[in-house]
Amino acid sequence: DVDLDYWSPSKFEKRKYVLIYRKFDNKDGDFERIASCCESLGIKYRVIEYGKYSKKGFRKNLKRSHFVIWLGTTESQGIALLESWSTNTATFVRVKNTYVDDETGNSFDSSSAPYLTDSCGEFFNIEEFNVAKLKQFLALSKSLAPRKYVLDNYSKSRIDRNINLLFKNLYS
Repeated sequence: DVDLDYWSPSKFEKRKYVLIYRKFDNKDGDFERIASCCESLGIKYRVIEYGKYSKKGFRKNLKRSHFVIWLGTTESQGIALLESWSTNTATFVRVKNTYVDDETGNSFDSSSAPYLTDSCGEFFNIEEFNVAKLKQFLALSKSLAPRKYVLDNYSKSRIDRNINLLFKNLYS
């Protein structure tokens, strides 16, 4: 579960920029395209890279962000996504449906955000990403309810209820 007290939301007026989360995204030019669109709209942005930030720094950035543009590759659970949603910060997630292993060259189906729902954000294809799409998501992000999704599905009390139901069904 996610510590909902630690990953609490901030007031919308305190949110000043868009957070760009980069996970293994240094070769394909997607970041440059997104940064350019932000600059065209006059949207300030901050960048954090997977493995190069602290938990406290991530939380501070989330609490100051209108939303996160997620440049991830593949996620098994997406804990950082759940932490984002817990702060009521929506995510605009680049679609990456195939993962290629650098060592073997083998590829397999994957998801860059396995638990993303309409209440938390949406996916985008980088080929279709432009200023209009960014502007549209900025407006949409204000009406989303990612924290409610986490409370309803991933809070400790919800998980405890699910475990109790599971054991009740197993032993009845």
